[in-house]
Amino acid sequence: VEVEIVAIQPRLLVRLPSWVAAAAVRGAGTAGVTAWRLDRLAFRAVLTRRLRAVAALVEAPAQYGGGGAGTGLTGSGGAPSMAGFSAELQKLITAGNEAMSGKKQKGARVDPGVRAVLLSGWGDVPSGECIAAAASPPSGVTPYASPLAALEALEAEDKEEGDRNTTASANANPNANTSANMSVQEHGDGGGGGWGPDGDAGVDGSDAGTGVGSLRTLNGSQRAAVASGLAQRFTLVQGPPGTGKTYTAVALTKAWLKHGLGPVLCCSESNVAVDNLVEGLIAAGVPAVRLGRPEAVRGDLSQHMVRHEGQLRAAAAVCCTCAAAGGDMLESARFGAVLLDEASQQVELASLVALARGARAVALVGDHRQLPPTVLSRAAEHQGMAVSLFDRLQAQGVAPVMLDTQFRMHPALAAFPGAHFYEGKLRSGTPAALRPPPAGFEWPRLPAAAPAVAAKAEAEGAGGGEGAGTGAGTSAVDAGDYSLASPVAFMPVPHGREAKQGQSWQNAAEVEVVMSVVKSLLAGGELTASQIGVITPYSAQVRALRNARSDVLGAGPELEISSVDGFQGREKEAIVFSAVRASEGGAGGVGFLSDPRRVNVMLTRAKRGLVVVGHPETLSREERVWGRWLAWANGVGATMLPVPKPHCPPTRPPPGHGVNARALAALDAEDVGAEDAAAVARQVLAQAEARTAAARRKADAKVREKHQAEVTAMKVAAAARRDAKEAAAAAAAAAAA
Repeated sequence: VEVEIVAIQPRLLVRLPSWVAAAAVRGAGTAGVTAWRLDRLAFRAVLTRRLRAVAALVEAPAQYGGGGAGTGLTGSGGAPSMAGFSAELQKLITAGNEAMSGKKQKGARVDPGVRAVLLSGWGDVPSGECIAAAASPPSGVTPYASPLAALEALEAEDKEEGDRNTTASANANPNANTSANMSVQEHGDGGGGGWGPDGDAGVDGSDAGTGVGSLRTLNGSQRAAVASGLAQRFTLVQGPPGTGKTYTAVALTKAWLKHGLGPVLCCSESNVAVDNLVEGLIAAGVPAVRLGRPEAVRGDLSQHMVRHEGQLRAAAAVCCTCAAAGGDMLESARFGAVLLDEASQQVELASLVALARGARAVALVGDHRQLPPTVLSRAAEHQGMAVSLFDRLQAQGVAPVMLDTQFRMHPALAAFPGAHFYEGKLRSGTPAALRPPPAGFEWPRLPAAAPAVAAKAEAEGAGGGEGAGTGAGTSAVDAGDYSLASPVAFMPVPHGREAKQGQSWQNAAEVEVVMSVVKSLLAGGELTASQIGVITPYSAQVRALRNARSDVLGAGPELEISSVDGFQGREKEAIVFSAVRASEGGAGGVGFLSDPRRVNVMLTRAKRGLVVVGHPETLSREERVWGRWLAWANGVGATMLPVPKPHCPPTRPPPGHGVNARALAALDAEDVGAEDAAAVARQVLAQAEARTAAARRKADAKVREKHQAEVTAMKVAAAARRDAKEAAAAAAAAAAA
């Protein structure tokens, strides 16, 4: 294995063998050369910490059961052994340490069970071994036979705790109505103050420190995720938008601590996500500290920052970015469990830095249906660096527990993403009445003058097609006199055209339309500029929209305009999206806008209203996502009349123009409050167990198939040797004769 390290101040140039290059660095690629340039000193530190984590993973000290060349962890096609890989990595780590400060930094320790999971898939280790290792119980604690057994134990503990609290409350205040508060805790609308389970915003916030993160405040799928985290060494928690990923992470952290798996290391790639974890843990009464640079930490959390090692020793949970987990402050720290938030958005090497701190139980919380890790080098991306650990384990058969109830969006906003990206498994827990479309914009709607027509259409079974149930033939009414409005609108801009700007794209016509939509939303008086977000996929369009923001609206940065990537994990009351791509006949295509993960993020940022501005012919030619979304929008009546060309008089919508009443009414929230959360949790765990069993059967079948192929090859080779031997004997006999 050849590894070349060239230190060029103030840069560090690293060249690695192609099969490990993607695992090492992130930066700008050089055509034809496996090399990346790291321009900042901070990048050197991140690089070296990641390489130390890899070395800790692949090296095999005696106390971890051996390893190296004798473990079978050798890449196919003559790739070097893990022992050789480890030796070469040590050279690179030494060079990295010297480039930073000359100070030799220690390596890390990886729990052998965690190591077994992580190394599955790196060499010739069958995926079935990965599934079995991930499902095995954490070491060092009393194991549960299964996630179902863990759930039953959690329920018993919760009932006992609830009985104690009820008795104490009754003694303190006999007239207290505890059930009303509990209802708010479990089924709040997610839009109030405080911090809670129903999406990112949370519920009332009362009962903080006791109710927050307890089992009784969790819905069924959230309970299943916590139970899996207690029973298994590795747990994947898939959290679609608005399903309470962070709240579930806090609940799992509390459960780990209660069952002897502390202290817990809580990490993410972004400081914003780490701050959210700290906020949630503090609200739940968990002694948590924040490790990081003061300027990167939210101001109201500064009191929880680590200032000396004594705080670390006293903390039950330590929160930091994955890069900070490899720093000197945690050099001697060992953790019982590691939780990685936004795990599907970080490269595997970033995850390894945190996992090298000795975790016995691991939970990866993320969503592989949203944006993947950002990798700037195309060469590294092609070698696999853009595949997160969450994605890789999921692909190998480790079944994630999916949080199935979203509380962020109006149910109609969640309808298409739930059906298209989550196979119909994503439900809505917030009624449409609590997410009314914002005033000001002319949302597609049903005239209130024709409720009888709509009722008759529904009774007769009309609906399901474009224009059905819209009350056609009635007279138009004044703006504002409507009874049913769609929170989704598609505004066709057929006259718009894309224009190349360097390596990016811009569409001036869509800029004008977007600004008019924002202007109308602001004029409605319900929303401020900070509650509206404008999303577009291209940097040139972002610049054009920001210029128009000040020129047309006189607004500043409080009206946020950014790319799809910039809005991952974010939400706004209303979102306006500019698709940009618009060519004659749609021949130019839509570029990376066809990425389903990117479209999913865009469609799920809004709570109350989404306006998509685009060229219908171009978008409809992309059949995988956009063509289907346009067909869905037409079906529910969300497509508006085409925007007229400039200087043309606007046309008034014809009578009855608006939503499909029956289709829209069907997109309301399910009554999750009436569900038996325990029963739902058991159902979710049963489904996950079935998926795991199916994955193991598939992996075992591949092993048998491979074994059979090897046996067949051996028989063929033996037959060939026998035939050759007989032919040689016959030739010798002929020669002798």
